[in-house]
Amino acid sequence: MELRFLYGLTQGYYGDSGQKSIEPVVFFILCLVGYVENIISDRKLMAHCSLR
Repeated sequence: MELRFLYGLTQGYYGDSGQKSIEPVVFFILCLVGYVENIISDRKLMAHCSLR
């Protein structure tokens, strides 16, 4: 799945200073996995994704 277009769409929401944010493509994939697997907890989602 090609998701590079997300970089252009979200560029205005990401700043250059401060701590680095999670990349938009990674964030979208995490949201998609959480939706498909019906995981509503961030901690459970991160545990689920770390196993795969």
